[in-house]
Amino acid sequence: MHRRAVAFATTSPLMLFNGINGDIMKVELREGSVYTSNNIKEFLEPVLKWLEAKYPQTQLLVRADSGFATPDLYNLCEEYGVSFVIRLKSNSVLKKLSKDLADEFWKTLGNDYSKNHVMYDEFYYQANSWQKPLRVICRLERAAGELLPRITFIVTTIKVFSNAVVKAYNKRGTLVVTFGYCSSGQPA
Repeated sequence: MHRRAVAFATTSPLMLFNGINGDIMKVELREGSVYTSNNIKEFLEPVLKWLEAKYPQTQLLVRADSGFATPDLYNLCEEYGVSFVIRLKSNSVLKKLSKDLADEFWKTLGNDYSKNHVMYDEFYYQANSWQKPLRVICRLERAAGELLPRITFIVTTIKVFSNAVVKAYNKRGTLVVTFGYCSSGQPA
């Protein structure tokens, strides 16, 4: 008996979701080795053009994970007047800029492991590849019983309090346009 081997190429779907109801707006299947943000402008721009023509008075908000934190996306959003909240990967410069917050956290909350503690800060940051400095929200959180706090950095153009930016990033259901990368078929 002969057996036939069937090889399935891995894919990395790029998916765009309507943040209000979770409907999929666009999907692009790509090879599994393609980096998350590759061709993000070509993927998103037609949708932004359509939304701008169909709903000219609508304020859009793009929510994206750190794999999309690229100048191409920032510039595209700026070109179309679209606000964004995008997580950033931690790096040595961001850690240095958030040191005062970490020091304050340990000074005021360091020995209290009994409950959840959250502190926020914000600053302007410009990576080498960015055209200009952008507002970054820093969130330091330690859950009850945990030893060390977790730090989150989010770059944004929306002008609201820091905790509201983090809430917008975490609560995708309230956003008008959300896009993300997923390999499981679920929204990122």
